[in-house]
Amino acid sequence: MKTKDYIKKRFSKLFQPKIYLRGIDTPLGNMLAASTRNGICMLLFDECRLQGRNFGKNVDVKSYKIVNGENRHIRRLIRELDEYFAKERKSFSVKLDLHGTDFQIKVWKKLMEIPYGNTISYREEALMLNRPKGFKAVAYANGKNPVLILIPCHRVINSDGTLGRYSMGDLRKEAILRFENPELCEKIMKATKEHEELFGPQYKLPSI
Repeated sequence: MKTKDYIKKRFSKLFQPKIYLRGIDTPLGNMLAASTRNGICMLLFDECRLQGRNFGKNVDVKSYKIVNGENRHIRRLIRELDEYFAKERKSFSVKLDLHGTDFQIKVWKKLMEIPYGNTISYREEALMLNRPKGFKAVAYANGKNPVLILIPCHRVINSDGTLGRYSMGDLRKEAILRFENPELCEKIMKATKEHEELFGPQYKLPSI
């Protein structure tokens, strides 16, 4: 390799932007956070990795150097999650660095407008996005949410008041909703149980 090319390669690696990875313990299970210098780009539960869900699905990881550790965004994230689980915080201010299609990012940002302890339906979310007939596309984008809890896709339920799907499973969604608003969650789970007694387990979104 020519000296000029060698120096160029070494310097490109030296100044390559980093993605920091850090495990975070929460009352709802272990989570894995990832952050670029611009903000949090991933916050998923550990079992997501078993499903092949990771930041590599959204971020062009070849452009980054992966580092185990934390930066200022992850440190802030940890503080804000601690406050959230201590019921001292209802919204997050840590910066996000979202990677996805234009539509997905639009959906994720709209989810962040749902107040703590409240829920909306997939159809209501579609109307908020001026896509009244696009609720299935909206639900699909919800399922691709790379930053759980901070982007509260768990606050979207079926129009008939039943739980609806969640990328991490019904039990996880129920746990988060129960943590934020026990009374509302009780109503949702009652409606879900009645629905399942009539129609069986909800594998789809029959009442969007």
